[in-house]
Amino acid sequence: MAIKLTRIIVTMLGVFIFYSIHCQSIYSHINDFSLYRTVTELLYESNESYYAIGYAEESNEPELGLTVSCHDKKTGEVCSSTYYTIKNKWIFTAGKTPVYRVDDALIFGALTGNKILKLKYDLSEKNITLIDSIVNPLPGGYYLCDMILTGDTTIYQATVIQENNSISSVIYKYPDGNTKHIYLTNPPDFSYSGGRFIRKPNGNFIIFGSQSRKSNVYEIYLSIVEIDSLGTILREFKTPKTDLIFLTQDINQLNDHEILVLTTGLAYDFLWERNSFPNPIYKFDLNTWKTVWKKQYTEPHTSHNSPNATLIKGHLDDEYLYCTSVAAEGVTLDSFMTKARIVKIKSDGSKVWHKDYSYYNGDQKYNEFSTLIPTSDGNYLIGGSASNNVSKAWLVKINEDGDIVPIDTTSSAIEWAHDDLSKKISIYPNPATDMIIINQAEISEVTYHIYDLQGTLLHTMHIKDSHHNVTWDIHDLVSGVYIVDMIKDGVSIGSKKVVVR
Repeated sequence: MAIKLTRIIVTMLGVFIFYSIHCQSIYSHINDFSLYRTVTELLYESNESYYAIGYAEESNEPELGLTVSCHDKKTGEVCSSTYYTIKNKWIFTAGKTPVYRVDDALIFGALTGNKILKLKYDLSEKNITLIDSIVNPLPGGYYLCDMILTGDTTIYQATVIQENNSISSVIYKYPDGNTKHIYLTNPPDFSYSGGRFIRKPNGNFIIFGSQSRKSNVYEIYLSIVEIDSLGTILREFKTPKTDLIFLTQDINQLNDHEILVLTTGLAYDFLWERNSFPNPIYKFDLNTWKTVWKKQYTEPHTSHNSPNATLIKGHLDDEYLYCTSVAAEGVTLDSFMTKARIVKIKSDGSKVWHKDYSYYNGDQKYNEFSTLIPTSDGNYLIGGSASNNVSKAWLVKINEDGDIVPIDTTSSAIEWAHDDLSKKISIYPNPATDMIIINQAEISEVTYHIYDLQGTLLHTMHIKDSHHNVTWDIHDLVSGVYIVDMIKDGVSIGSKKVVVR
């Protein structure tokens, strides 16, 4: 399809304007650190840098290790990357423990087989060392759920998984040189598994986890239990079994008695004809010991939901954000895609907005966000991965409206459109370097064609869903001016000029 001559003339008249604008890039980076498989699970901001922590796998190696990568705060580029592994062992951060700053080091938890690990990343030396570990005295392994560092004492919340598939929740209060176990004893025919926890001023613990009936795999509950320092159950709550909640992902304390609880439930993925995993949120009142409300924001459900969803307090009053992944609607198995999702809500359960994100370079079918943090510049940093057969760590920064920010915030999208529909579509940054972002607002089902000024079709992409930020890899385009033509329902709804530097 040829470009109209008038469109080319208008484009050429505007070239000198575009070249007078400083070239910008968006804050969206795929990093693989020359490893086979990488995923960002934890984030931390220092005064100088961002730090991304996650698991990593070297090709042809039997172990799964960890990376800590240092990122420039202005550009997101990797300053340094450190790899840590234990021979013939797999190490997971599990995307759960907070990252603590102690002197000139970052402290965080991980696990491998039957051990809970306490690791230290030295900010000066840029190396990872093992501080301490807890070994499961019974056959089986651990799942590390949460960790609190207070003075010289570390408190872990974990799930013990034994060889006979027996599951129980355990708290370790671990001062230097002394280990104290507090087990949450399973009632008959039930199993407790751990999750997040809070420590009350009187020394009691409230554990937000799950409970299941051993004799019925589909009888599972959100479980909230208060125990004293000896492990005695003082009171407990569980949701109706029809809720099918089997994991607590995160909690956020609103005040002295109200808590938001981010969970993973069990539903059915009709596309793949197998179980799927929605992420309902509960508001729980510790005074009445009852649920205030339950909301679901991750439809359509997918069996590929992010295993490590995160919930945080936003910058603005009474606003909270969480990240996960969802299935693309109306797709077949051949064209299936998961999208990374950010949802902003208020404490009354009302949704401010949700936006979906994907990194596109032709074959990225799985996009997930595992973790996010508020940043000191008023934005939010998100970590996760984009993958098809091999996952690559993904780092994205967004603003309060969910838009991916440019590295230089003086940059803005420059639009040229024929009608009202195309004016609602944003393509930025402009000028661009190796990628652009397309945001369709409330418009759906748009096909995009990239042409050079000779009318040669270079790239095509179709975006089905509205409110979807799509990162389009254009690194193979040489410097110059291009036309992005937008087609909806077989009709061109307009075009936009994009300058590539």
